[in-house]
Amino acid sequence: MFAMLMKEIQVEIEVLHRQGKGVREIARDTGVARNTVRAILRGQSDGQYGPRLARSSKLDAHKDYLRDRLERAGKTHLSDVAPFIRPVETVSFGSDVL
Repeated sequence: MFAMLMKEIQVEIEVLHRQGKGVREIARDTGVARNTVRAILRGQSDGQYGPRLARSSKLDAHKDYLRDRLERAGKTHLSDVAPFIRPVETVSFGSDVL
């Protein structure tokens, strides 16, 4: 129901804008923030949140290597992770840093 209500407000905002009303007046009349009115008029807001873009990680360059190592190791406990650290550092920095 909220999405429908938001869609109705969007249509109302567009109609008020075509009638020549300014952003402040539209915001006052509809009870929506001015920046939201601007976003709707620019077509940048459909009133719903979408899926967020995946963020990059520092490990992205090493994920294939780490997956391969974990597959070869099988099930491990956290205490058994130390042998993985040194090879990753060697790959990452080009030499042994520890």
